Amino acid sequence: MIYNLHTHSRYCGHGDGEICEYVKVARDNSFNILGFSEHIPFPDNFLNKSRMKYKEMRDYERDVRNEQHEDIKIYLGYEVDYFDRYKTYYDDIKERVDYLICGVHYVEHIDGSRSTPFKKGFSASDLNGYLKTTLKALESGLFLFLAHPDVYLAEREWTSLDRDIAKEIIKASLSLNIPLEMNANGINKAIVAKKSEYGYPNKHFWEEAAALGARVILNSDAHSPKLLVKHKERLNEYSKQFDGLVFLEPNEECKDKITFKRVD
Repeated sequence: MIYNLHTHSRYCGHGDGEICEYVKVARDNSFNILGFSEHIPFPDNFLNKSRMKYKEMRDYERDVRNEQHEDIKIYLGYEVDYFDRYKTYYDDIKERVDYLICGVHYVEHIDGSRSTPFKKGFSASDLNGYLKTTLKALESGLFLFLAHPDVYLAEREWTSLDRDIAKEIIKASLSLNIPLEMNANGINKAIVAKKSEYGYPNKHFWEEAAALGARVILNSDAHSPKLLVKHKERLNEYSKQFDGLVFLEPNEECKDKITFKRVD
């Protein structure tokens, strides 16, 4: 099975490439399944500096729906930053698309400010907020899988608190039967930044996941057509070091609903 279920485009506001360009790359590389998962915009323009415009949603959805081919299955989805106050909105969107994935990029504070792991890294209090938001998202029943669950480690040194956070997330994913994603975009970011180690996928996190028998899928999280396959092979090789992980892939025969099967 050659697939990717975490794919962005120029619609996301910080990526490039038309939907049709990604589909061409996927077809040229014999993909069975390609799923698009743009960052979901909000009707009140929340987070609009790094997301598509709300008014572009229909164009995005139309472009994806128009790219169905006999030789490749195309799915329409969104990547969602989970906030309780938008739960009804997420429910409505889920009704008209094929799937939603959760990617927690922010921790929101009481004063309305937000922290992100990509700049200075999360503080200890931010980690608790990240865990709380992630668990709420998993428990919501909205999501097909949890994208880059180890992104909270992007600019952190591994500590006992980080380990505790990892275990809570992994155990919740197993209990709720929601796979975790190992994400190649962190590999790309490390290469661009000329770093020898990846912030994510994070070795320590995936060692904990392997020890607990976590269920895992592999995605590129591509933000340009050339990255759809560029680091996927590297990610495949990286993942092999973690004995105990249960690797999944989409069922090729699934139609309206994406389901997973174990990779033998």
